[in-house]
Amino acid sequence: MALAQGCRKPAGRTGPALYKDTKLLMGTTVTITLYGESQEKLTSVAEAAFAEIERLSAVFSRYDPESELSRLNQKAEQAGAYQVSEQMADMLVRCKEICTATGGAFDITVGPLSAVWRAARDTGQAPAHEIRDAMQKMGCDKLSVGKSEDQINFAVAGMSLDLGGIAKGFITERAAQVIKQKGVSRALINAGGDITAVGEKPGGEPWALGIQNPRDPDDMIAKVLLKDAAVTTSGDYEQFFEKDGKRESHIIDPRTGHGAAETISVTVIAPEAELADALATALSVLGPDQGLPLLAKAFPQVEALIITPDKKLHYSPGFKKYIAQDYQ
Repeated sequence: MALAQGCRKPAGRTGPALYKDTKLLMGTTVTITLYGESQEKLTSVAEAAFAEIERLSAVFSRYDPESELSRLNQKAEQAGAYQVSEQMADMLVRCKEICTATGGAFDITVGPLSAVWRAARDTGQAPAHEIRDAMQKMGCDKLSVGKSEDQINFAVAGMSLDLGGIAKGFITERAAQVIKQKGVSRALINAGGDITAVGEKPGGEPWALGIQNPRDPDDMIAKVLLKDAAVTTSGDYEQFFEKDGKRESHIIDPRTGHGAAETISVTVIAPEAELADALATALSVLGPDQGLPLLAKAFPQVEALIITPDKKLHYSPGFKKYIAQDYQ
């Protein structure tokens, strides 16, 4: 998890107006920090950004039975074509693109497997044949999206979409767009530790963010400096199933049906929050040997820090340029 630091206005400081507030959204705390010309404008812009998050959360939430995603997954019990909203079509087109680019390591059709592992965490019983059955209903090739007509098609019955690896980033990115469109150029959105930085702090300082040690929440392994970028960290410490001393990450490897085993933590820095979010999931599945070459080839604008089960740190070539000097 990345932790925002240094966003409070020192007592007696003169300069740009500062707005900072936190709301419970997307199942986590979302803090928006803005700098600008007036408190009144910043409050208005923040309200618009929070409203955009609420609006899109109502579309993509898997916890709300009335969300478009939940209703779509109910329909997916039957194969066939279904109309979707423009924002859902936009999301699914983006997901298909990233699925293809990552060779299926990022795959939103893992919904049936996600349900199997949620049940396993509840019962304490490791699944067996349930995994094989679920994997028959998965694969990005079984989902087609027609953006021009906002229509999707499920090729087999019983499919289910899990947007947990991208929804928060997708929504946060659109909130950041609202902030920029309304004329604020210095902002930070912290969505449960996933950070989106718009511009830089007053005085030209980058935003400073801490990267948590995945095995020690009180230890910070690095501090990164960001401007106009997003950072997401995923790890097996967030949610997991454990039996007989074996830990199964909540991040599912679509190739095996089991939790991602190549990593314990992945931090991704990308130009867009949705890309950082999705690639943190994909790299958790791929590990450094496959994941870092993939970044170099398909996502040269993205950097990553991957921590493997042996506690080794694997950096993409450009990641260290973001690390603060006192952590070099």
